[in-house]
Amino acid sequence: MVGRTSSFAFRGSNEDLRAIARKLGVDYLLEGSVRREGDRLRVTAQLVRADDGIHLWSRTYARELRDVFAVQEEISRDVARALSVKLDVAEFNRDQGGTTSVEAYERYLRWRGIGMRELFDFGHDRERLQLAREMVALDPRCVLCWDALAGSLVAMAQELGDARGGELRAEARRVRAHIARIAPDTWVAKRDRANALWREGRRAEAIALAKEVVDSGPLTRERVWDYAYMLYAVGHLDETIALVEQVRAVEPMALFLSRDLQYDYTAARRYQEAEAEYRRGQQLEGSQVEPDCVAFFRQLAGQRPGGLEELRELHGRLLRNGQDFDTPFFRELGGVLGRREAMLALVRRVVDGSVGDAGNSAYLAINVADALGDADLAMAALRRYLEAQEGFDEGAVSHYPYVALWNAPYSGLRAHPDFRKLLVEAGVVAYWRQTGRWGDGCAPVGAGDFQCR
Repeated sequence: MVGRTSSFAFRGSNEDLRAIARKLGVDYLLEGSVRREGDRLRVTAQLVRADDGIHLWSRTYARELRDVFAVQEEISRDVARALSVKLDVAEFNRDQGGTTSVEAYERYLRWRGIGMRELFDFGHDRERLQLAREMVALDPRCVLCWDALAGSLVAMAQELGDARGGELRAEARRVRAHIARIAPDTWVAKRDRANALWREGRRAEAIALAKEVVDSGPLTRERVWDYAYMLYAVGHLDETIALVEQVRAVEPMALFLSRDLQYDYTAARRYQEAEAEYRRGQQLEGSQVEPDCVAFFRQLAGQRPGGLEELRELHGRLLRNGQDFDTPFFRELGGVLGRREAMLALVRRVVDGSVGDAGNSAYLAINVADALGDADLAMAALRRYLEAQEGFDEGAVSHYPYVALWNAPYSGLRAHPDFRKLLVEAGVVAYWRQTGRWGDGCAPVGAGDFQCR
């Protein structure tokens, strides 16, 4: 069953049913219309076989607006009977942390749709924060609405920076604590506990609990993503890919999922698959900044066609469209593209602190040095980036910055002696030894050593 973000991409489309079915990867299509007259709804639905367009079933539902969720479940049951299958129709009910408020539900769908289209600029982050505040005001019992608010507060805090974002981060912490109080047994609260366990250095417990969350319900981006990031953080790249591919099968038109798969394939050195997904993702609605970023570094590493001209085109698009790339380092990089030593000299200036910052510029510098084959310099930039993360020295960093460990596949960085030291400091090796599950391309050597390739 394909998710709403993907199916609604074809709303109002006159495209051939067979073509739509191919893009969604389905054999049957449910189409129809919704009319609202005051407090009354009239829903017409019909089930169509995609290969020949034959109508298998149809029905009209007339209900009061307050019964919209009941209508959803009734339609799902009727369709399931027509297909002789069982469908999970409880994705957003109260037991799953959802709402019974039509207005809150409508805002949640808008909030989610913005993220699935990979729209994370200041304006859209501000819009999502406003939608989340409206959701919880409309339905204070909606756990997913509170979860959306916490995530939106953190995103806006990142936009504003440390000086102005502190108050929003404090509010996000209060929202997380509120969720733990009002809904301690929900999957949202369990996922938050898994994240807390990770920051406490209890990696194996965190991953096990995050997996419970994934296994306990439908494969949605919200349920899966923290678990996927944890797997990725400890180097289980192919396992991450398999999981994200399952979520993509539910939402094939979501650019957010395509973007993450492009990173995942590249980290696993599956460059042809990364390129194929990049090409597919270019047809999807939303921001192409992050996909262009992954493609830019593949281009710089010589893993894409097009040469220097394509490299300059990608650089220009990133500078025009992505605020995170509007830094002194990346702007100056554009003037020396194609000149390896000049590009590496810029990376050295980031590493020694004379240009850019230890955050985004350092992250970009890792990838430039790696794509150009300089493992020593990539390693120095990687250490600078991770040591700048709050809580790194105490082992209390969240799993998200750890993606930098694996997003540099070109230079042989993973075989670098200092990379092994960094994995030990980050607690990754302790997790491997505790569980016996080593990262992809890594394995123990004797009783006390290990190697990665």
